[in-house]
Amino acid sequence: MTKAVSSDPSGILVFCRPYLVDDFKANFAALPRGEKLFFLTDGRKKGTNDTREAFYRHLRSGRPPALLDADQSDDCIRRCRLLRNLDRDDAERRLHAMAATLQEWLDRLNPEGVICHWVDEYVTHLLSILARRRGIGFVGYAHSLFPGLLQLTSSANGDAFDIRIPSSNEVEKAIGAVVKPFFRQDYNQRLNYSLRRHVLGIGRYYVKRIVFLAKGYLERDPLHVHYAITPYLAERRRIRDFPSANCFSNDWQSELTSLQKKSSSPTVFVPLAYFPEAAIDYWIKDKSIIDYENKTVEIVAALSGDCVVAIKEHPHMLGARNAVFYERLKSVPNVVMVPPLEYSAEVMARSDAVLLGAGSVGIEAALRDKPIFTFSNTSYWFARSGAVYLDLASIDNWAETIVAALRSARTLSETEKHDFISACLASSVFPRSGGRRWPLIDPQHLAMLLEAVRKMPVSPRPVGGVECSRTG
Repeated sequence: MTKAVSSDPSGILVFCRPYLVDDFKANFAALPRGEKLFFLTDGRKKGTNDTREAFYRHLRSGRPPALLDADQSDDCIRRCRLLRNLDRDDAERRLHAMAATLQEWLDRLNPEGVICHWVDEYVTHLLSILARRRGIGFVGYAHSLFPGLLQLTSSANGDAFDIRIPSSNEVEKAIGAVVKPFFRQDYNQRLNYSLRRHVLGIGRYYVKRIVFLAKGYLERDPLHVHYAITPYLAERRRIRDFPSANCFSNDWQSELTSLQKKSSSPTVFVPLAYFPEAAIDYWIKDKSIIDYENKTVEIVAALSGDCVVAIKEHPHMLGARNAVFYERLKSVPNVVMVPPLEYSAEVMARSDAVLLGAGSVGIEAALRDKPIFTFSNTSYWFARSGAVYLDLASIDNWAETIVAALRSARTLSETEKHDFISACLASSVFPRSGGRRWPLIDPQHLAMLLEAVRKMPVSPRPVGGVECSRTG
């Protein structure tokens, strides 16, 4: 049974992937001396605490403490790209062994809060749950939609963590950047996709698999605690997944115009999501969307009876999906497949509404006066965007809801747009140069973040039948 915390917490636990440790250490090196930091990862890295010894010890014991109830276990397994692809018994064994491991480290370090990369697999998911139960803050961060900023999230489901009030000038600058005709946040990834790059990506994927297999052997880590997730990421794995030109429309503007002339139905723009990744696995509460391709085809088929549908693939998903998915979408009546490298603004200009999950196109749509319909009401941009929430449990009614809502839809005023973007920026921080694989945070904002995490209002909850608190 987990022991109650008996001493005052101190310091911040910093958790990250093994290959991000150097960037995270460089990040926090900007803080004044005297800050108490504990670095933890799930792989070997010199000078950093490692979860694996405790993980395998709890796994071998067969009886780690019951830190999760049945619903939490199911949620963790289904949302994690690795665990949901394993045998259920094996997934549960790994889950509970890691929960016990993280609880052991939290007891040992007794931190005031936790900072890590954004939650996108079961280890960080568990850490967010266990931190909350201890009554301490948990914050993750990653790139933001807004160029030159980093997005902060709290909890396992990506809730925005507000840290500051942006200046009016910053808000107007952000609006100006997003509404440019050729705006695209590329998250530092190249867009000139080609067959050559596809083949190189496949080679890189299989080299990584071999390297990680060797690392597991050399480091006595047969289950590859972190790298076992690699086969279930968005990767280029097969030559046949390189999308041919006929997967998308050769002249989508003309094709869309033709459909619009034949029908008085509204046109709905559906941007496809980068999946599997956190925006689907974790940000959206209804887990049915994790069956992303089948659910998307179901949604598009339901819409197409009363709407014209313009679909655009995420540029960074080229070659990572089975091309059959595009054929399934293309076969639905009243559907136009827009080439991935077109700009969202171009498609929105020819559409009456936008339908998406937690994607950042929702921000663009609000600023471009397009009504938003979303199946994610937990996104950081949802509250002030004016979006209409659509329940994934009633997809058959979506087209009717959209048509009716468009009759009374109104756009945001300039003041409302300013307030909307200000609210979005409140959960962002400035970066600084120096990060190789993960961005570093501006020292002033980093100090603000640590202070905010320490003061983060979190209600402690029972852990394994014992109430934990910050003071014991």
